[in-house]
Amino acid sequence: MREYGKVAPTFWTGETGRALREMGRDEQLLALFLMTGPTANMIGIYDLPLAVVAHYLRWDAEGASKALRRASEGGFCLYDTSVEQVWVPEMAAFQVGEPLKLTDNRLKFVHREWMSYRKSPFFMNFYRRYALAYHLPDPSELKPIQSPFEGPSK
Repeated sequence: MREYGKVAPTFWTGETGRALREMGRDEQLLALFLMTGPTANMIGIYDLPLAVVAHYLRWDAEGASKALRRASEGGFCLYDTSVEQVWVPEMAAFQVGEPLKLTDNRLKFVHREWMSYRKSPFFMNFYRRYALAYHLPDPSELKPIQSPFEGPSK
């Protein structure tokens, strides 16, 4: 878990903030939770079971699901119910910054975090959004993920 997260004052006044305000209080609160919650990370792709959202925001599962759906429809995040993962597309831009120079130590963290989600439905979305800014390796050139239960290939 990270120790802090950035929330800019434009969260309330910027284009996205105004759109969230129009959606409603629940979507604003959810967006703030997605940026600062205990499972959030700097790149914005992470596991987020509905039960976690419901617990921390004191909602029932239906309320959590509805707020996630509306925030997704509004473009703030994407949520995949089958794997219970979320992606906040602009999170890395605000939390890490962009673009980064090849010598920036934050690149190692971004690459490691992104690679840990290779099986995520949002892996390629992140690549398309941040490939240039974070000097991401071409996914087609990555070695296949090998299960720890398989032997080495011959």
